[in-house]
Amino acid sequence: MHSRKRAIKLSMFTLFVFYVFSGVCLAQSGLDFHILSQQVQMMAKEKQIYKELSANYPQMSQPQLIFFYLDTMTFSDVVASKRAELLERGIKDEDIELGFSLECLIPFGPVHEKQKEEIKKIRPIMVSGAFVFSAKREKIREAINTELIKESKANLIEQNRGLFDIMNVNLLLQK
Repeated sequence: MHSRKRAIKLSMFTLFVFYVFSGVCLAQSGLDFHILSQQVQMMAKEKQIYKELSANYPQMSQPQLIFFYLDTMTFSDVVASKRAELLERGIKDEDIELGFSLECLIPFGPVHEKQKEEIKKIRPIMVSGAFVFSAKREKIREAINTELIKESKANLIEQNRGLFDIMNVNLLLQK
């Protein structure tokens, strides 16, 4: 089991190195890799986001899952930075938690429990390409309801607001 974990870590590292080098080579082809904030990386590790994605999408191959994981973390990073920008302050843990909770990866309340299966189906399309395409990240920013995203998580739960209120999901599902 230990050697399997080591192999997975090595595979993830190799893929990351591939991303970096291919980013340099393909910069002129529209690819623009996102640099994940350390806060998002730490929370993703703490909340075991990779493990959650692995459990929810067992049909994905290891490379697909790694790309999906990076897109997922980028989605949360973009949401967190947009929220912090609107609140005119630095990124806080609650901003990152809100990003991950919009994807139903960490608990958010009753409305998400009702929508969890639907969100699970659309999540791969919703976040696809966020890590490598700046246009997708811009689309995520545009999809945010700037008034609701400023609300605290507690207020959003109290108001029974969820992903479909806070984000224009249809915009994110367009190619």
